[in-house]
Amino acid sequence: MRAVFHQLSASEKRLAIIAGLCLVVAILFIGYIRAMDRLDAMDATIDSLQQQLLAYTELVQQADSVNAAFEAMAQQHSSKWTQEEIHDSLRREIARLALRNIPPPGSPAPASTDPAAMLVNIPQMPMGTLMDSEEGYRSYQINVKTEAAPIQNITTFLERLQRSDQALRVESLEIIRQPLANVATANIRVTRTIIDDEVDAGQAASPPESGAASVRLLNPSVEEWEAADQCTGWTAEECIVSQHTEQVTEGHSSMRAESTGPEGRVYQAVALIPGRTYELTVDAIAMGSARLEIADDAGNHPYVGTQPLTQGDTPYRYRVRFTVEDQGTESVSIRAPQLVIEGTGSVVLLDNVSLAEVPAGP
Repeated sequence: MRAVFHQLSASEKRLAIIAGLCLVVAILFIGYIRAMDRLDAMDATIDSLQQQLLAYTELVQQADSVNAAFEAMAQQHSSKWTQEEIHDSLRREIARLALRNIPPPGSPAPASTDPAAMLVNIPQMPMGTLMDSEEGYRSYQINVKTEAAPIQNITTFLERLQRSDQALRVESLEIIRQPLANVATANIRVTRTIIDDEVDAGQAASPPESGAASVRLLNPSVEEWEAADQCTGWTAEECIVSQHTEQVTEGHSSMRAESTGPEGRVYQAVALIPGRTYELTVDAIAMGSARLEIADDAGNHPYVGTQPLTQGDTPYRYRVRFTVEDQGTESVSIRAPQLVIEGTGSVVLLDNVSLAEVPAGP
């Protein structure tokens, strides 16, 4: 290559050198362009990740209000309600929203029906239609008709329906107004969605609300067994317990407890701090009469109101919130949970138990 270069004339050598320099410059320029493109792509990725981080931070900041709104709505749903119970609850909600000044949810309806206190007047609310769905919810549809009222009152009433914690939806609306009249009547078809509280197999326990501090339970997913009839951390009275591998909602097994007497019991005793509020969640299937309790150390006096278990072959998730009474001691021993299985041969499947301290509140 060097010999060939020496054979060239002076002008040819200059041209070869210039061509070589141009080639080097072109290669460097192409490398520069690719490097800048790569840097631009990395900058764009960084900007995108920063935006995602900001969005996630905002979601975390909104978690408290979202959880509170979800809890408020969850209290308005139950798969155990009959059509009559759903209708009665919906009737009370519509009557509450029809008042000019809305009382808090759950307040008793006023005895007086003074027209001045009504935003819109609904004289009748006939029974509606209940429709079951295989996707974990039911729909209850009702038709209501308002008496003559200003349009502004009707639109305000419609906004209230859409914002209700009972998950109401306006399916259809017909507004009738006479010529030159400043009032109108409205025919409204309202649908209420009722979410079932069944737990699908394999679904993890819902996390405790923001600010909650978990309380350590022994073997909460009932995976550990000291013997075939002895589950670690759990005590059984007048019942036989065994490991079960069907209808599991957490881990690989659940506990099967069959009563051998009038009242079989399965419980775990925990030491809790007086004055603090706690929330207990339990996944359970009841095949026979049974109930969930928070009881004293002896198990004879329920600490709060008992909660009956729904009978069937589908897991349900139960929640109990309670405040520990101050007994003048640093801690109080409480059975949380205690499942009482009523009648010989009744069976309960237990799984996925959690206990957490939560902020005190209504």
